[in-house]
Amino acid sequence: MKLREKSILEVQTAESEMIIIFSELDCDDNSDEVGKYFTITEIEGYGGYYWGFSHINSMINCLYHLENPPLSHGFDRSFISWWLNSNPIFLDESIKPLLRHKIEIYYATGEIKNAFINNKHGYSNAIFQWHRLLELNYDANLLKLISDEKGIQHKNENNILIQFEAFSSLPSLSIRLNFDLNKNFQDLLNHVYKYICKEVPAFSYDDKWILYNSSRGNILKKNGNTDTRTLSAFGINTGDKIICYKT
Repeated sequence: MKLREKSILEVQTAESEMIIIFSELDCDDNSDEVGKYFTITEIEGYGGYYWGFSHINSMINCLYHLENPPLSHGFDRSFISWWLNSNPIFLDESIKPLLRHKIEIYYATGEIKNAFINNKHGYSNAIFQWHRLLELNYDANLLKLISDEKGIQHKNENNILIQFEAFSSLPSLSIRLNFDLNKNFQDLLNHVYKYICKEVPAFSYDDKWILYNSSRGNILKKNGNTDTRTLSAFGINTGDKIICYKT
């Protein structure tokens, strides 16, 4: 939802902070010509102002300031793809091709790895929202770069944490399952699918959604139409954190 008039990009960088790009029209005092220019600024929701640049003559130059902000608030901004871990609030259609091209460059140069490695410092779901809004597919192998919190102990003997990413209609972002590790992988898939069935079609595992064991660093690949391997055979252990990604 668009929050500011004339904005073409709104990015939430913290709970009450936002970077906004505005499109403006400027009339030359010495002529009747009207030109377009851009303003980029970071504001605090209650009227605070952190930094800004105005009268920028191209969107490319504007995006340079997005990648290289003069001040750093909240999480790490030492790498140019940092903004992919900020929430996209509003994207005008006019800016989508440039943003899509930026991310394609990140993939070509390897910069995209920095965004995934530092995912824990921002909004964990944001990077997948950017891909979805810009109609880009992400490399599932990059999920291995997302850091997982260590040292979490679970009292329940068969406790497994399932965390959902990039799903929009779920009542909860995570669930805990008291699941027998001798059950087969298909049983787990069937159970998880009950939570996401409104957002992904049936029989779409590996295509529309996947499970990633962040505790072990591996994507859980299905073998055939019905995978009867036990969870233990997959290397899933008590207390593991499984992330369910919508692709």
